[in-house]
Amino acid sequence: RTRMSGSALFALLLAGHVMLAWNFQVSLPIRISPSSRAVPTKVTARVQPRSLTVCSAQKNDLQWPSVWNLPRQICYLLTQALEDEVQDFSHFRKFVFDSPVSCSEKLDGTNVGKTRDGTLLGRKLTIDDATNQYQKCPLEPLRALQTKGCIDDVLALLGHDGTKKVGKSALYGELCCNSGLYTYQDRALPKTWQLFGAVVELQDMATAEQAACKAQSQGLLCTTSNEAPIVQIGSSPVLSNLFSKHGLPHIKTEEFANVYEFIEQKKGWMMSERGEGLVLSVGMEEDSAVYKWKISREPQEVTIAKLESIITRFKQGRIADADPKILSLLDSLHAVATHPDSETIARAENKKGKQAKTRAVDASKVRVALQSALTKFDSLDATFSARGQSAMADLVKQLTQEVVSDTDLELPAGEEKRAAAVKEVEGDVKRFVGQAFGQFCRRNESKE
Repeated sequence: RTRMSGSALFALLLAGHVMLAWNFQVSLPIRISPSSRAVPTKVTARVQPRSLTVCSAQKNDLQWPSVWNLPRQICYLLTQALEDEVQDFSHFRKFVFDSPVSCSEKLDGTNVGKTRDGTLLGRKLTIDDATNQYQKCPLEPLRALQTKGCIDDVLALLGHDGTKKVGKSALYGELCCNSGLYTYQDRALPKTWQLFGAVVELQDMATAEQAACKAQSQGLLCTTSNEAPIVQIGSSPVLSNLFSKHGLPHIKTEEFANVYEFIEQKKGWMMSERGEGLVLSVGMEEDSAVYKWKISREPQEVTIAKLESIITRFKQGRIADADPKILSLLDSLHAVATHPDSETIARAENKKGKQAKTRAVDASKVRVALQSALTKFDSLDATFSARGQSAMADLVKQLTQEVVSDTDLELPAGEEKRAAAVKEVEGDVKRFVGQAFGQFCRRNESKE
């Protein structure tokens, strides 16, 4: 029998302790700055399975395109007409009174696509094939849904007979990751995937235009891009029927004769606080376009100012086209945008008595833009689980870029003012990510 020295015995015991710790948990020492004392100096974080690292480094190059804001589009068209010497309202009237509308509810979650071969797409990056959750939603039900047959039917309506080259194609839906909002619980929407559209990449721009025209003639509402051979297909009864045919969950679609009728009939719903807003596909003769109309919970100061300016001109008789329907339309949009939202009022009540800090960018707008940015990637907890504190700098940079590029944020003009605003936003994001990491650490401690 071989005698073991004391140092060798100690080394053996230490190795066993290390292996045991590796199998069950790892203690992660964290360096804390004086300004973040809420974060514990030592965090015990469980080792997460590989499947929780959900976003691959591969960019999603088949993203659901950005959606225009409906009130702003109407203001833009009216402004264009008013600035014209003869005040030509023909394009505005064609959009508002002559274009059929297909509408569906805008659910508050995150866009997720599923390609013909089953690959899952986040808003910015593809989702790792090995993962089992995204934005804290289980992916097994989504992966079990068969999208190939439905995509093939969409391709057939686009004129694809198997002889022409087709790039990637995907069905897109809202992954309902925000469970406690509106009436989502009552309708069993949390953590489900609700389809609303499709995106198809074709051989070239000309082919995309031809395919969109063909599909448009058969009832699909298609939008083409000026930058890539992409066809975006919005909600319509034809698309909803395809979803139903293949047993795929989808958002209910309604039809309206035109934009004016849609606004007049849905303004009551928009002020009822039953949902985040509505998405509409507007069918033009040669093309269609997708727009969003959000309730007043999202700050809309610029839109309100533009509406009030045009309404004033209208009431002063300075508009050539005196159709009372135009004023009714503008009044309806203004009523929705200025509706006293209960949640906004509650936040304002909580802030009473507090001295507001002078800012370059409205804090409420930053909050809304940041919430939108957070849905474009996986949850912060998943990232912290995979990378720990080392992820914080990348997260701050990534989220800041998304927030400042949000078209609804409206950064101030001028190089110096804009730079100051971006720095302010970065500070907001840094504070938010730091607090989120602190909460993540405390939750992990409480599990021990």
